Amino acid sequence: MRLKVLVECANWSANPIRWVRTGIQEVVLQAAIACVRQKTVVGDSSASPFESIELKVLPWFPVLDVQGMKAVPFDSIHDDWIFEFREMIVREMGLTLNDFFGWNVENWIKIRSNKKQAKKLSDDLLYEQIEWADHLHIQSLIDLRPYQQIFQKNKVRTVSQTLYDLIPLLYPELADHGMARWFGSHYLAGVTEVADDVVAISRSSAIDYQEFKSGWLNLKPGQIKNNQTEVVLNVPVEGEVKFGVSGFDRALQTREGQRLAEIVCELQGAPYVIFLGSVEPRKNLLALIEGFRQFREVVRETVREEVHETNNDAKLLIVGASGWKNELTDAAIDKGIREGWIVRTGYVADGVRDELIKKAKALVMLSFYEGYGLPIAHARKWGVSVVTTFASSMPEAARGQATFVDPASIDSVAAGLRVVFEFTQNSRLARLPGTWLDYANELGKLWVSRASRSRAQSAGGDA
Repeated sequence: MRLKVLVECANWSANPIRWVRTGIQEVVLQAAIACVRQKTVVGDSSASPFESIELKVLPWFPVLDVQGMKAVPFDSIHDDWIFEFREMIVREMGLTLNDFFGWNVENWIKIRSNKKQAKKLSDDLLYEQIEWADHLHIQSLIDLRPYQQIFQKNKVRTVSQTLYDLIPLLYPELADHGMARWFGSHYLAGVTEVADDVVAISRSSAIDYQEFKSGWLNLKPGQIKNNQTEVVLNVPVEGEVKFGVSGFDRALQTREGQRLAEIVCELQGAPYVIFLGSVEPRKNLLALIEGFRQFREVVRETVREEVHETNNDAKLLIVGASGWKNELTDAAIDKGIREGWIVRTGYVADGVRDELIKKAKALVMLSFYEGYGLPIAHARKWGVSVVTTFASSMPEAARGQATFVDPASIDSVAAGLRVVFEFTQNSRLARLPGTWLDYANELGKLWVSRASRSRAQSAGGDA
């Protein structure tokens, strides 16, 4: 009996107008693509769990009229966003949109100009897909409790949900306004009550979730689903599909390539370290900026003489979209830009990002907390040195191979920067193994295993 799995992917982009992906969106997108690729390319192998799986992808969740719902309806996504995704699917996977999603999503796109009609169709199609599914895999931050009646009404037997981190609970002062309360009382309450399997992207996040369930965080998790399990699946970094360009030569003929050339020009041939991520308080970018300033002041002559023979100073390259509560950080960045040692790019396409990482002396990540630390994994993918801390999952992402510093000590940050500039000038770390196809394969095994246990329990109850 083939298992019918529906993979939810409402959180494709952090921006409805243009394609912007932070860590969560990267996981949502690449996991869905890998699952489809496992099914269409690898799934005919008897060794693959996808040989026994029928798969559909759901690109949005409807917004039920319930207090606390935060899901964004798919009809808010801009046409350019959809067209870019369609072109990518055709170019990189040789699939139509209907083939990718497993149902007639093109029909929905045709009528989306009529928002009322699109809303009704989106809801009808969602319920139709849920009615079809045996297992639902949720990847977005959605409170599932309002949907339980829909699940029970239809034949959905089991639910798994990806867990990224508990940042809004552990560090509410670092979260967006109002996020901490919703995160605990709605999202996590839904995870504990509805999910059969919680798929954490790091061991650190899994431990935090277990502490939440046990009440160690002085919170009341509410009812916990019977026989709920936590599974750790570290996310890989080698995307099954690249968005934008890959490779400098190809990039030069595109607008992304023009942007890459502009950034390279701004760097002026100087050695640099790279920060990759959104500019927000949790990333502790102020400590990196102050540490880099001290590094330049104290050991600038050493860098010039031993590492960089030209007269250019080392630079700090900041790559990523603007976040929230970043007024102080923006002011520090602007000052460094005026002084000539900070280059800020904003959000860039995948290929541009990879080229900038590959040419860096090191990637620096001093966050107070991370669910995993994808920028670290990206650096490791290219064998680039890493400067990070022992906080949360970052040692896990670095696999222990990093220069570790105290993020609360500017002296320690400056010393770590000196290490990568002076003592790692010709070294490259071993590239990390693992692909998104491997990740999807493990997901498939989890779904099949949970379905088998659920059927056995049902058969026992019938008996």
